Amino acid sequence: MKFQNIKSTNYSHLLDPSKFVVSELTQNHNNKIFKTNQVLLFKMFWYHENINRNEDASRLNTILFVPPSQTLNKSIFYEEGFIIAFDREYLQEDDKEFSIDVFNLFNSDEQNRKLIISKEVEDNLNHVMQLMRFEVDNEFGSFLVLKPLVKVFLLQLIRLSQNKFLKQDVHQKRIYQFLMLLEENFITQRKCSFYANHLGLSAKRLNQILNTKMNTTVTQQIHSRLLLEAKRMLVESELTIKEIAYNLQFNDHSYFSRFFKKNSGFTPEEYKKHN
Repeated sequence: MKFQNIKSTNYSHLLDPSKFVVSELTQNHNNKIFKTNQVLLFKMFWYHENINRNEDASRLNTILFVPPSQTLNKSIFYEEGFIIAFDREYLQEDDKEFSIDVFNLFNSDEQNRKLIISKEVEDNLNHVMQLMRFEVDNEFGSFLVLKPLVKVFLLQLIRLSQNKFLKQDVHQKRIYQFLMLLEENFITQRKCSFYANHLGLSAKRLNQILNTKMNTTVTQQIHSRLLLEAKRMLVESELTIKEIAYNLQFNDHSYFSRFFKKNSGFTPEEYKKHN
C-alpha cells in the first residue's frame, strides 16, 4: 500500500477537531480524542502490516470499520497506515439508500467489517484522502467541502463491498433494516413490538435473529443507542442534564441519571466532567 507524498503531520478539522480526524495511525495512540470522544465517532482504519512479521496476506492493505459504540483495540495505532474518524453529522443525507449502505459497512458482524483493497481502489482512495487532508490543514477548511469528500470515500468502499452484501442471508438484511428503523425511532419508540411489527416479525423472532447474529437483544440495542446519544449530548451540547433527559423523553432527570449510571458506570455529571 502506497501513501504518496503525504506529510507526517497530524491533521484535525480546524473548526471542530472532535468531529473529524484524518491522520497517521502511529500519531494517534496517545491522542486525547480517542480516549474521551472515541465512542462518538465512526472510524475507518486503513493499514497494512510488515509481511515479515505476519504472513497473513489478508491483513495487507485492509480497511477496518469501527462503529461509534465499539471500543478500540489500541494495538491498531501501532500499525502503518491511516485513520479517518468522523461524527455522524457527516452521514446525514436525504439519500436513504446511501445511509443503509453505510450502516452495512459499519454494522456487519466483526469478520465482515474488513475490506481488502485492490490497487485500483487504493489509488482512488488515496487521491480522495489527500484532498481531505489538504482541506483539514487549510485554515479555511470547511465542513461543506469535507462532507462530500467523506461521501465519495465511502461510496468507493460501498461499491467494493456490494458483492459481499448481496451474498448475505436474509437475517443479516433484517438486522440492517432494524438498525435503520432504530436510528429513526430510538427516542420515541422503546418497545420491541414496534420494531418487530414494522419488520413483519414477532418480537420473539426479532430477538432470536439479533441474538444469533449480534449476541444482543432489541432492548439492549435501544438502550445502547440512547446511551450513545446521551453521551454525545453531554459532550457536544450546552444543555443541562435535565434538558438532555427531557430531549431523550425520559420521565424525569433522576430516572435518566439512573439509566445512565446503570449502563455506563458513571453518573451524567461524572461523564460530562471527564469528557
